[in-house]
Amino acid sequence: MPMVDAMIGFNLVEHFGGHTFVPVEEKFGWARVLTPERVPHQTADCWICIMPYSAKNWNDFFIIAGCADLVNNPATPR
Repeated sequence: MPMVDAMIGFNLVEHFGGHTFVPVEEKFGWARVLTPERVPHQTADCWICIMPYSAKNWNDFFIIAGCADLVNNPATPR
């Protein structure tokens, strides 16, 4: 089973969000993961999904991705 298929089921609970309450408090979907920037990205032979949360996560990602110059750069996401 592809990892993306496994994660769909794992994350569905967050997407019910405010619809788990009576009366409904919010629309379906978890806004944090539904932003256009947070989508699977195609690689040479498959797809990759990442979701760095902290500054350390971002810095580790930049190093692994070969972009060490972006570590601790105030213009990068935090």
